[in-house]
Amino acid sequence: MDEKNMPLTGTALRRACREIGTAWEELERAYQAASEKRTAVCKAEAVCAAAEADVVLCGIDIEEINRNKQGFRTALLRENGIATIGDLITVSESRLVNINGVGQAGAKKLKKEASAIRAELIKQTRVSLSADNLDADRKTLIRALYDYMLHETVYERSVELHRDVKKRLPEALEEVKPAFGGLRRVFSSGEKKRAADAAAAYLSDLYASGFSDETKALCDALKKKTFPSERIAVQDFTQNAAKYFSLLEYLTGKSAGAEAESGGLTEEERQEIENVPLDITGLKCTLRSYQTFGVKFILSQGNVLLGDEMGLGKTVQAIGVMVALRNAGRTHFMVVCPASVLVNWCRETEKHSDLKAYKLHGGDQSVLSDWVENGGVAVTTYESCIKYEIPDTVTVSLLTVDEAHYVKNPEARRTKAVLALAGKAQRVLYMTGTPLENNVDEMCFLLGSLKPSLKPRLQSMKSLSAAPQFRAAVSEVYFRRTRKDVLGELPQLNDIEDWTALTAEDRRIYADAVGEGNFMAMRQVSWQTDDIFASAKAKRLTEICEEAKAEDRKVLVFSFFLNTVDRVCKILGERCIGPITGAVAPAQRQALVDAFTAAEAGSVLVAQIQAGGTGLNIQSASVVVLCEPQIKPSIESQAIGRAYRMGQARSVLVYRLLCEKCVDERVTALLREKQNVFDHFADESVSGTESLQLSEQNISEIIAAEQAQLAQ
Repeated sequence: MDEKNMPLTGTALRRACREIGTAWEELERAYQAASEKRTAVCKAEAVCAAAEADVVLCGIDIEEINRNKQGFRTALLRENGIATIGDLITVSESRLVNINGVGQAGAKKLKKEASAIRAELIKQTRVSLSADNLDADRKTLIRALYDYMLHETVYERSVELHRDVKKRLPEALEEVKPAFGGLRRVFSSGEKKRAADAAAAYLSDLYASGFSDETKALCDALKKKTFPSERIAVQDFTQNAAKYFSLLEYLTGKSAGAEAESGGLTEEERQEIENVPLDITGLKCTLRSYQTFGVKFILSQGNVLLGDEMGLGKTVQAIGVMVALRNAGRTHFMVVCPASVLVNWCRETEKHSDLKAYKLHGGDQSVLSDWVENGGVAVTTYESCIKYEIPDTVTVSLLTVDEAHYVKNPEARRTKAVLALAGKAQRVLYMTGTPLENNVDEMCFLLGSLKPSLKPRLQSMKSLSAAPQFRAAVSEVYFRRTRKDVLGELPQLNDIEDWTALTAEDRRIYADAVGEGNFMAMRQVSWQTDDIFASAKAKRLTEICEEAKAEDRKVLVFSFFLNTVDRVCKILGERCIGPITGAVAPAQRQALVDAFTAAEAGSVLVAQIQAGGTGLNIQSASVVVLCEPQIKPSIESQAIGRAYRMGQARSVLVYRLLCEKCVDERVTALLREKQNVFDHFADESVSGTESLQLSEQNISEIIAAEQAQLAQ
């Protein structure tokens, strides 16, 4: 039997205590390292928050100094050029004393009250970070966040482990000594002997649990030196901004606030949701505060329509709910979604959680059997869900219906199929970013199907659909937040890898390109079908543009290939402006941008990435679509920068259209690998993104790999 599983006494106990004592010292060091890194982030954030607060204070009238009715003579201050709280903050106390009628005591009180106002504002200020407007202080903050992320898992586990043992372990190491035997035990009182035996039992259990080994592993991980530069940190921030905002919110405790995050619920309702217990062990990402509240809301209400605006992370909230239910003993979950996001759902589920995803598509019963036997998340489409019969022996703990407005027609076959599935599920979650308040009948049908008891009330209140009474009436089922409500750090960049599956025609044409070894044709996967409207990427592009229009957004579409640009224009028709290509003169390009800026929401500007990706400011677009991955990442960054720059009032959503089981996977994976290697090992003197582009050897290897896969 393993020695660590044996009861410990005598010499074995002494050895274990020495080992645990050493581990405790190492854990203290790891905990201290985590605390220092967290403090570094909080200090850097405080500097940025103070700078932002000072700008705001310059716009707050000096009369605010009398908010507590202290009777300060603000007229005197105005006469002496002190018109705002910002002016009062910067003016010296001696100058205030010299103002006739203020005096020494009055000057001190004025400065104290102004400092209190400033401190409150700093505490409330959520730092705004924009990749195109990073001053030295914000770069320091981003660097501190990046530094924390490099060992985030280790830091968090060190803090957790330290919290679990800090009270009992040190005292147990002291109390256990009489348990070693010898004269110390002989001359110990009965109380000390009992304490020693209890300490020995505690330490034996701790030793058997692997405490020493885990602590050593944590410390070894921290000993691996990393040398993150400010440039690398900023580069990572521009590509993964959401990760930084989540961590910043978590470490500083600054969020949008309960009222904004709760979607207009009453204080009583809000508190009830906050008190819902939540175990999301197994979730591989950090939820924003508003996302955590959303998960709790869904868990507490049972059947819910989550209507959060595009880009707020409805998918990760749904995954969080599944993880929480799994941790409570549930086993089977199901997602119904449009075919264009089927692959994406599978990838996101396994990327953000330890749940297994099963793709139910085309009627393959073997995958269904695997899911039935093993549990996990079955992901299917509106069309395919009709082909599968869920056995009565399986309890679906949560049915998630993505883009739920697809089932707005009660007579449609897919609507009936989804409702039949919903009837077998313990909980149902509808998700849609389309603001359904604009179509009362559709909304009433969806909400009524989630909670039939609401139907009579909904029918009687249709005329109030835009009024607070209607929202209050459906608040137990309908939950919606907007980016403006919860993302105080706007603008934000959301970079989304949008995976979909090739259609049969897409795959046939792609196979021909692979057989010919034509890399450029391979890169145009899903854009070369005769019926372009039926291709996988074309369908997904259309859906993105439709949702963008519903949210009053404009779209910028880029492709390297002129043929793809032409086809995108054909697909989008009248809503399309452009295209901007290499053949369009610079002056005409700006004219097209001006026309796009003046155009209505839902308009789309289409451009070749080489021509439209540089030199143009297109802040009126807040959705960027990349039709294929570029072999030179700097081109993508420049293109995204056309919309994601100073002056952008809205968060920017970047969609990378990608297809599974083709060149898109290999190019994306290889560029990601190159980026990781570059970030961690490249010398500072190495030129940035230019070194990341695919080489001729890379391209040859990709072609060979695709040909080998096709031959199987």
